[in-house]
Amino acid sequence: MFNHLFKGQWAFAISALGLVPPHCDHWPEWGSGSGSGGTEAAAGQGAAGDTSAGESGGGAGGAPTTPDRVVEPLLGCADPEASASTPGEFEVLPLPSDVPFTNAQWIRDWSGDGRTAVGWYPTPGGRYGHETTTLLRWTTGEGFTILEQRDLAGTSLVEKPTAVASCDASVIALRHGDGTLEVRGGRGYVPEEGPHFHNYVTLSEDGSSISFLEALPEFPRPSTVWYGPNGASASLRIDPVRSLSWDGKVAFGVGCFPVDDCPGNHVFRWEPSVAGKVQTEAPTPLVAADGESIVYDHTVTKLGIWRAEGTQIIDCGKRCHALAWSSQAKVLLLTLEGEYTLWTSEHGFRPLASLLNIPAGWRVLPTFLSLDGRTVAGTATNDEASFPYFRATLVAEAFQ
Repeated sequence: MFNHLFKGQWAFAISALGLVPPHCDHWPEWGSGSGSGGTEAAAGQGAAGDTSAGESGGGAGGAPTTPDRVVEPLLGCADPEASASTPGEFEVLPLPSDVPFTNAQWIRDWSGDGRTAVGWYPTPGGRYGHETTTLLRWTTGEGFTILEQRDLAGTSLVEKPTAVASCDASVIALRHGDGTLEVRGGRGYVPEEGPHFHNYVTLSEDGSSISFLEALPEFPRPSTVWYGPNGASASLRIDPVRSLSWDGKVAFGVGCFPVDDCPGNHVFRWEPSVAGKVQTEAPTPLVAADGESIVYDHTVTKLGIWRAEGTQIIDCGKRCHALAWSSQAKVLLLTLEGEYTLWTSEHGFRPLASLLNIPAGWRVLPTFLSLDGRTVAGTATNDEASFPYFRATLVAEAFQ
């Protein structure tokens, strides 16, 4: 019902943008409300100290007339031009045909190029609240593909199913919910024998490497493992890896046993293919795809981009919060005083609405930004639909 594709020539005005709490990858919320899946919200005015506002876009797609001033690589993608080839799209994803609720939160991850969503949903019933889990993918222009369906009724070991995708979704990791994990299309990881607990499943954008917190049912303390190209593997007695560089060679996390030169609850930088790990002063364990840039809230009105050589401070002038960022953190998706905003050093702060073609009556709540900074995704609502997902590409003039 909601499989609408609004192309760039539809230059509609939009209504005020909404405000919902951030979505977390826990058991889905089933209910009659508008659901979660967004975060805060997109601003009209740039803050004090902004650079030039530049071109606001808002046009109807088509080829740019001048070169882009911001170019971010799609690290790990086979086709580096995929996201830029269709500017100005606005697409509302349909619900899978047999989802039992109209506000189902089935998406768990977007591919780095912003073209494919992966996730799961349950069929209610059974001892644990569901009998069957369906893992699936959706790709723009192609629709849905069922990756796996499993009956989990009566299983003795149950964890949350999930799915995560590489940059172009050529590699997908599937946690089935019965203690098994597999990687489809990968080159290095071989599933273990028997059931294990898995948490914090993290896949590199090039699909070569995967890391997760692993435990056997009989052992209470898990460990973090990493599998890389050609079957290489490594493990540490640390709390989970939270992010990987695009090639899987650098991992960031927080917390560890007081062994291996790791003094407790600190952010760590780990190179699995190199003996040992390197402590850092990084403010958070979430690194951009380049493996070098970490975006964080420096204060309530300032953002920081931390790199080993120094920290760049961005003065918002108002309350702001970083939601997502591009592969080298040159493009930031943030909320500025409760409104969704896009930032680049070349253009400063611009309202996201001025860079998208959003049809009249729709309110968007973005949570995702592609690695090249050209595609946003999240949830969208109108008077008829309470919880559909959307993806949208910036207009062609966005980075001129």
